[in-house]
Amino acid sequence: DQSPWYYWLNSLPRYYSNGASMTDFCFGCLPPYAAGLALAEKKRYKQYVEALSSISFLSEESKQSEEVTKWAFNVVFTRYMELPGGDVALVPMADYLNHGAEPNVDISYDEEG
Repeated sequence: DQSPWYYWLNSLPRYYSNGASMTDFCFGCLPPYAAGLALAEKKRYKQYVEALSSISFLSEESKQSEEVTKWAFNVVFTRYMELPGGDVALVPMADYLNHGAEPNVDISYDEEG
């Protein structure tokens, strides 16, 4: 709980049931269009796993953990925001605000910051 990200990370789902988590049997149960979208997500997950191998500051234990890898993939790909110029970012505070169809948030600040 020392990390400034602790409370946000702790609020995230522990399990995701989407294309990255599906088995071949699951894909066979889906209608063709949904199966295509889910398979594309599975492919993106495999590319993500390949990319992890080139990140030197991650421990081998983290890279080899399928549970951690799938969780991290799903956090990124269900919560990233596109920025001007084509970059993407995780924006934890905005993540709390993007779950309703009707706006119900008022942004304010105090003079002290």
